[in-house]
Amino acid sequence: STELSSPTNVSPIPVTIAFNEPVLGFDSSDVNLSGGEIDIDSFSGESDTFYVYITPSEGEVFVWVEGDEAYNELDIGNAASNVLKLIYDSTPPTVTFAPADSTVGVALDAKVTITFSEAVFTAAGDSVASGDFTGTVTVRKDSIDGEVQSFDMAYNDTTGVIMLTPPDSMISAADYYVAITTEVYDEAGNPFAGDSAYFKAEDIEPPTITLVPADGATDV
Repeated sequence: STELSSPTNVSPIPVTIAFNEPVLGFDSSDVNLSGGEIDIDSFSGESDTFYVYITPSEGEVFVWVEGDEAYNELDIGNAASNVLKLIYDSTPPTVTFAPADSTVGVALDAKVTITFSEAVFTAAGDSVASGDFTGTVTVRKDSIDGEVQSFDMAYNDTTGVIMLTPPDSMISAADYYVAITTEVYDEAGNPFAGDSAYFKAEDIEPPTITLVPADGATDV
């Protein structure tokens, strides 16, 4: 057993192996593992309780003990244990922007979306709501520090998508910078680091011509 919940980002993982009575002949080589390595030097315990640490690999981790690995005072071997299963996740959540970073020619009425790579939660472990993004999801014009634009925001907690809608129309040929700095975490507790992207709105203004000298000029 382990006191950790799954998924977890804790490494190494402490594992307790508890028999229902005192046994002999049990050591670290009797512990089976898939998805990591056993820290042999961490093995300890006696009688009916033993402890070991597991250095997990990313993904699924399985720990179990086969039958007849330890024996009681009557030389009767143990039955096979249950299988301890955990998910080890040390990868922080990320986001994908649409339009993608450095896109040019974006339609003036285009919506902007920010999609999380996995489910995210508040620091307290609660589901994230639209209000949690207020002030930490911004669209700015001309530079990353430019004036904040008034985009309407909606969040779909099922798909993990934030949708930003321009209230009217973006400005022709303007540069826009989208940023998200919200403090959120994945289920294993890995923090989101924040991210940003840039795009350029389409240019719908026709080119103009200025003639020199100006029409009606004299003394040219």
